[in-house]
Amino acid sequence: MDSYLLTKLSLFTNNLLPLGIAIINSEIKQLGFITNYLQSHNIQFFTVGRGGDLDLTGTKQSIDGQNISFTYKEQCYNFDTNIIGSFQASNLLIAVMMVHLTGFPFLEVISKLPKIKAVQGRLQRASQDNSPYHVVIDYAHTPEALKKTLLELKHIKAASGSLKVIFGCGGERDTNKRAQMGQIASQIADQIIITDENPRHESSSSIRQQIIQGISNNNSNYEEIADREVAITHTINNLHSNDILLIAGKAGEEYQIIKDRKIPFSDFDIARKALNAVKVDS
Repeated sequence: MDSYLLTKLSLFTNNLLPLGIAIINSEIKQLGFITNYLQSHNIQFFTVGRGGDLDLTGTKQSIDGQNISFTYKEQCYNFDTNIIGSFQASNLLIAVMMVHLTGFPFLEVISKLPKIKAVQGRLQRASQDNSPYHVVIDYAHTPEALKKTLLELKHIKAASGSLKVIFGCGGERDTNKRAQMGQIASQIADQIIITDENPRHESSSSIRQQIIQGISNNNSNYEEIADREVAITHTINNLHSNDILLIAGKAGEEYQIIKDRKIPFSDFDIARKALNAVKVDS
């Protein structure tokens, strides 16, 4: 991990202009290592997040968005955003400081925060605000990312709803993560739908079975639906009030890779199509 981190830190030493400032998330595990590195290379830095120079003091989460509170130069601020996910709070505030430190007035920058929209594929809502249930698209394609995303959604789910997840794993990639992701999903989600992602030249059936092997015995509430479009459409058609569905793994990708073919495919477009069909039928 240190060699990987050092490679990323070299972006500062090799590219930051003289008198430039590095902005660092104060909540990352390697904060001490990073700040020591920057100090040893005489690089100024500014921390953002809980306990940072810009101190994230609190968030109030809901499926509709969040209220974010922070302090900067001994002044307290808060704002509302429709971007969900507690980790997005730090991302927004880091963006604030990047803009502010390039010369824009601080108050002008934070006045724009409620207007910012979610990045494509990062806890991106496919369902409309007035929908009785919620469909969210996210790029989570590793065990840690899937766990973090599911926990975020479980935290804001209404008690009467269920948390459902659709995901697969890419072929010809890290095989060890497949069972891990199955286990994580079974420990957090109420229902799991295992489907294909980008199988490439690998057997898609074999990939799905490796994921299923990781599903805990105490959670047999899963389905295996190979066709990703069918999996998305079928699950959306069976959502109930206050349910949250996470479609994970591909997010903003506009294709699916099967053998040597790159087939046009969008999780977001398929989800919106299914949601619109449900609305028409109802």
